[in-house]
Amino acid sequence: MNTYQRSLQKWEHPIGVELLRDFPAEQSRRMEANSECAFGNTILRAMARRHLENKGKLLRAHLPLWIGENLGGAIQHAMHLGVACELMHNATLVHDDIQDGDTHRRGQPTLWKRYGIAQAINVGDGLFFYAQKRLHEIDDPALSLELSKLVSSALLSTIQGQTLELDFQEWKSSLESLKTKQEQLVPTYFEIVRAKTGALFCAASLGGAKIAGMPQALRDTLRDLTLELGELFQVQDDYLDLVGDKGRTSKANDIAEGKLSYPVARALSQSNLGDASMSELIAILSLSREQTRSEDRSKALELLEDSGSLKDTQAWLQRRVDDFGEKASRESSFELLLGLAEYMVAPLADFL
Repeated sequence: MNTYQRSLQKWEHPIGVELLRDFPAEQSRRMEANSECAFGNTILRAMARRHLENKGKLLRAHLPLWIGENLGGAIQHAMHLGVACELMHNATLVHDDIQDGDTHRRGQPTLWKRYGIAQAINVGDGLFFYAQKRLHEIDDPALSLELSKLVSSALLSTIQGQTLELDFQEWKSSLESLKTKQEQLVPTYFEIVRAKTGALFCAASLGGAKIAGMPQALRDTLRDLTLELGELFQVQDDYLDLVGDKGRTSKANDIAEGKLSYPVARALSQSNLGDASMSELIAILSLSREQTRSEDRSKALELLEDSGSLKDTQAWLQRRVDDFGEKASRESSFELLLGLAEYMVAPLADFL
C-alpha cells in the first residue's frame, strides 16, 4: 500500500454534499461546523444528494488535500477547494448526461431520467454555484479570489471540451464522413480529454500547490504533469471499459454510448480495418444505448481487437506510466504524484 492509498483510508466513502465528511474526526467536526448545505432542506438538496451518493473515484476532491496538506498548506482551504472541484465536476456530469442522452451512470438512472430534464438542469446549476460559494468561504480573500478564477477557467475549458465533442459527432454519420476526419480523430480525442478531464485535474492540483505556497515556476511544471495524469486517467478508463472491471454490470458501455474513446479513435484512424469493417464499427457506434445489443458490443470488441487498437492502447499506457514516473521523480515536490499515479493505474496491474 503506497502513501496515497494510506491517506485515502482517512477519506474514503464520503457521501452527499459534504464530500469529505469522513475526514479525521477533528477535521470533520470543524468542517461540518461551517459547511451547512446551501440548498437547505429542499427538493433541490434531495436531488443533489441522490446524484452525489452515486460517486466515482473522487480524485478531484482528493487532489488539493493530497498536495496541499503534504506540502504544508492549510487543510481547511484545501478541503473547500476539493469540495468545489468535485461539485463542479458533478455539475458537468449532470448536464453532460442530458446532452448525450445517457440514461444511466455508474449503473444507476441519471438525474434527468429520474426527475426530468428541467429538474436535472436545476441541480447542475445549483452544484455550480454551491461550488463557487465554497470557494468564497475561504477566509483569505486574495486566495479565495485566485482559486475562484482558477476553477472558473477550468470549468470554461470543460465546457469547451464538451462543445467540441458534440460538434465532432458527425464522424459517425457515414464512412465517407469518417474519412474526411480520419487524421483528426486521435488529436481531437486528446484535445477533448485535456479540456474535459485535464482542466479540472489541473485546477485541483494547482490550487493545492497554491495553498501550500509552491513557487510559480514549479506550478507551471506541475500543470504539465497534471495534464499528462489526466490523459493517463482517461485512456486507462477507456481501456478498462473494454477489457477490465469498472464496477459496472457489463463491459463495453462506451461502445453502447457511441463514445470516441482512445481505442476507437486508434482503430478508425488506421488502415488496419477494411472499409467493410470500418462501416460495421461505425454502424454499431451510431446505435443508441437502447438499440445496442450484447452481440453488437461483442462484435465491436472483435473489430477493435482485429485492428490492433487494444494492443496499441495497452502499449501507450505502459509507455506513459513509465514516462510519467521518470518525469515526476525529477523534483521532490512532484514525488507526491507518483503515489497518486500508482493508485490511479492500479486496476491496470493485470493488463500491463
